[in-house]
Amino acid sequence: MYPIATHYVKHMIELREMGKRLSVIQTKIDPDGRIRSTYNIAGTTTGRFSSSLSEFGTGGNLQNIEEALRSMFIADDGMKMANFDAEQGEARVVGAIEWNLFHRGGYLDACEREDLHTAVARLCWSELPWTGDIQRDRDIAERPYYRDYSYRFMCKKLGHGSNYGGKPETLGAQSKIDPRVVMEFQAKYFKLFPAHQMWHSWVEHQIMAYQRLLSLSGRLRHFLGRTDSADVLRDAIAYDPQCSLSDIVKQGMLRVHGAYICELLLENHDSIVVQYPEEKEDEIIPKILNLLHHELPLQHSRTLTIPYGCQTGWNWGKFSKDNPNGLKDYRPNDKRSRAPEVDILDRKLH
Repeated sequence: MYPIATHYVKHMIELREMGKRLSVIQTKIDPDGRIRSTYNIAGTTTGRFSSSLSEFGTGGNLQNIEEALRSMFIADDGMKMANFDAEQGEARVVGAIEWNLFHRGGYLDACEREDLHTAVARLCWSELPWTGDIQRDRDIAERPYYRDYSYRFMCKKLGHGSNYGGKPETLGAQSKIDPRVVMEFQAKYFKLFPAHQMWHSWVEHQIMAYQRLLSLSGRLRHFLGRTDSADVLRDAIAYDPQCSLSDIVKQGMLRVHGAYICELLLENHDSIVVQYPEEKEDEIIPKILNLLHHELPLQHSRTLTIPYGCQTGWNWGKFSKDNPNGLKDYRPNDKRSRAPEVDILDRKLH
């Protein structure tokens, strides 16, 4: 009976996912072909925006559009899109917090020295043929592991979850990994970065003693739930990294908006999406990267800087053979030209 039930459950899960995709495709748009969203600046407890239907009852939550559907959001005629993403942003903030609190720089050093998630992949799956060369090892880490997820993505997920106090059973269920594997991973991970557990203990003490936390960016939050609640503790651990990165990204976004060199389309927590006249790409992109640059002073004469990756294209999806207009890592003098779009899926992001 169990194998039969498994097939039915998998089928039901797939039907549910297909229903979600259909609801996005069928989202009501405005008469001008745009899709809009309303941002709630007080919609979360971390300072992040939340989004929902526009004031006209159209659009919806544009911050949770899955990658497979993003190619239907296209730039205006004569315009090109760019996505600027804070690279390893929350991880760098975690490292900065630990540096300030304990003068422990191991995690921040790992973020700044090389690709963090590839380094963690080496730790988690030591049996893979690692070479010691960063680029070659990243290619190995990008090999498929589960469905569309690579080893690197899984380590990103496990490392991120472990940073925020995730337990092996929870992370195993989320990542489709045996909890025993997660337990082994965390034993190695916390040995490599012992300041993580020091930070978790420090946050627990702050909540028990004072019921408040002051973020790295200077935002004070009071925690009104039970101080012995595991949910409150997890919420408190995640608060500062998410809050501080959100504040850093928004400050950069405001500078971009105030420069009037592009049209701001979307704030997506750790990234922003803009469009600009495509013939001015090599003039505008470096200016935006410069505007997003933000330095946050830390203790002991150190500075936190969040680097941004930039991808450009004529729609919001990833570049591929099937999506030649998609976002591709920015390089000066892009020789691509815009290919005809598929009209039935056209959406203009606004």
